[in-house]
Amino acid sequence: MERIHIKGDTWYLDAPRASIPFYKLGDGEVVLLDSGSEEDGDIVGHFREHGERVAAVLNTHGHLDHVHNNVPLRDAFGAEIH
Repeated sequence: MERIHIKGDTWYLDAPRASIPFYKLGDGEVVLLDSGSEEDGDIVGHFREHGERVAAVLNTHGHLDHVHNNVPLRDAFGAEIH
């Protein structure tokens, strides 16, 4: 999984089945737009390796390939799920 810089504090994870956009809030916190699918790898580990905490996930819709990692992110970081 590779992280790609878009502009400013906007990035995305180039994961196996999805591009997962995220925004850096500062102080090591990020907000994700969707959380990806089961096949997208260790999202929790990725953000831990970069010293970041997922503060929230904003879901675009409820399909499993967009929300699969919501619970692991909530459990690991206390991320708010919307």
